[in-house]
Amino acid sequence: MVIGAGGLGHIAIQCLKAMCAANIIIVEKSEKALKHAMELGGEEGILIDGNEVEQVLELTNGNGAEAVIDFVGEHGSTSMGLNMTAGGGYYYIVGYGEKDQNISSRCHYF
Repeated sequence: MVIGAGGLGHIAIQCLKAMCAANIIIVEKSEKALKHAMELGGEEGILIDGNEVEQVLELTNGNGAEAVIDFVGEHGSTSMGLNMTAGGGYYYIVGYGEKDQNISSRCHYF
């Protein structure tokens, strides 16, 4: 799963597609960027609307994504991404936000 469909997110989507990733889920706040990301190879697109964690869980049969790559790194994307990650899954932060973030330790328990 990719959070953030800017320049680096676009590159990641193309690389994941080339590596035959099973189901690429894109989470993005901009409708235009999400549409472009889907054209690059995303299979599922989720527009951030406050219900994105539930949508990812629904798409993954309640398990969460096996791997999440966060290209935003701020504005709540970190705790959102952790809540979308499956137990035993991988969460990578590539984006580096300008502000400090507080992350609830509750989302670390699976």
